[in-house]
Amino acid sequence: MAEVTDNPSLEDVLDSVGGKFFTVTFLTAKNEERVMNCRKGCKIGVVGTGGTYTSEQVRVYDVKIRQWRSFLKSRVISIRFKGEHKFK
Repeated sequence: MAEVTDNPSLEDVLDSVGGKFFTVTFLTAKNEERVMNCRKGCKIGVVGTGGTYTSEQVRVYDVKIRQWRSFLKSRVISIRFKGEHKFK
């Protein structure tokens, strides 16, 4: 397993992934650990309407189930991007 080379903030890591694919591990509302391959900034299925989200929520497109999902920043365990753990 690759080690974290530095200690960037979660915000910095989320900004750096841009529209690229990444893997996030986080705790669900039921305290279950979930691993999701996803992408930010995707336009699939976007029609200009939608819900209201807080700054704590991160909206992503889950590529496995091909649906929009969100996770809470405070529940993130790790983010893997370009084959390395970027946040842990």
